[in-house]
Amino acid sequence: MAAERGFSLVDYLIACALVTGAFYALAASQLRSHVQLREAEQQTQVALLAEAVRESVLAGMPPQEAHAWFRAELQAALGDNTPLRSALCPELDLATPPDWQALGCDASGALTVKVVWRQAGRGAEVLRYGAYQLRVVP
Repeated sequence: MAAERGFSLVDYLIACALVTGAFYALAASQLRSHVQLREAEQQTQVALLAEAVRESVLAGMPPQEAHAWFRAELQAALGDNTPLRSALCPELDLATPPDWQALGCDASGALTVKVVWRQAGRGAEVLRYGAYQLRVVP
């Protein structure tokens, strides 16, 4: 009598587990790329608005007015519930980027735009912030 051929229940369960694992890895990869895309969009929005502030100040807009406009536009671009800190202040050394605790305005040097914001797509247990600074007046 010839042995019967076919898949056993164990073979079927192993195949299902492998396919499920592959779909899970694909979904995780898609989520990571979405988060990275959102972070890149935020960085681009901050850079474009900071450049607009720079151009406004160089064109003669008072720095306080430029900062108020920048902050409102940035909050709208990043979302109303995105934690955000910004300053338009004198800074001598741009080697150290701003952080959430201290934007790093030392009241000397050239006028500088400084921004720190909570990045999108991160869980509450992982606090990651984006930071950006741009010298306004050389």
